[in-house]
Amino acid sequence: MSHDITVIDVGIGNLASVLKALKKAGGVPKLTSNAADILSASKLIFPGVGAFGAGSAALQSHGLTDPIREAVLHKKIPILGFCMGMQLFADRGFENGDFPGLGLLPAQVSQLDISKCKVLPHMGWNNLESLDGMKLFQGLPLSPHFYFVHSFHMTGLPAEVQVSHCLYGDEKVTAAVQWENVYGTQFHPEKSLANGIHVLKKFIQDA
Repeated sequence: MSHDITVIDVGIGNLASVLKALKKAGGVPKLTSNAADILSASKLIFPGVGAFGAGSAALQSHGLTDPIREAVLHKKIPILGFCMGMQLFADRGFENGDFPGLGLLPAQVSQLDISKCKVLPHMGWNNLESLDGMKLFQGLPLSPHFYFVHSFHMTGLPAEVQVSHCLYGDEKVTAAVQWENVYGTQFHPEKSLANGIHVLKKFIQDA
């Protein structure tokens, strides 16, 4: 059975590999930067790469901040963001300045502590911890590996948001979040081989 998936396109995503991975996971992806498509979606995907400020500006230039908030917070359409897409769910981000996010999660996006992790960016494969209750990881073995490329992560999340972490050096990195209909991964599912396809499939079928 195929599932229609609306992929938000504001020019910040690794879209070719994202679309390929979604198709492999059983989705029928549709790229859009149109507010009406977002408001009528059954599921939303928001990928992104680059700096938080550029992503914030792209959302504003496309006029999509309010439509995404309406779709997710009021219409309760499930959304999955990854890498910078997830970071833009926060209230604010502090990469090269202070920029507004979508405000889907009460959080900030701050740089990893270089004194704890020694080298930035955090790049390569890392395993996740604390997966209890995280819907998208059900059916995977303990401590599954995923592919990361980033120097910033989500901080200040309240207790009601479920969080999975990974360790990078001595830094506890926010690797995935789940709160009601909002799902996010700091890692790239589309670059994480079978485990990444599993996460996408779980979102498509079960979120």
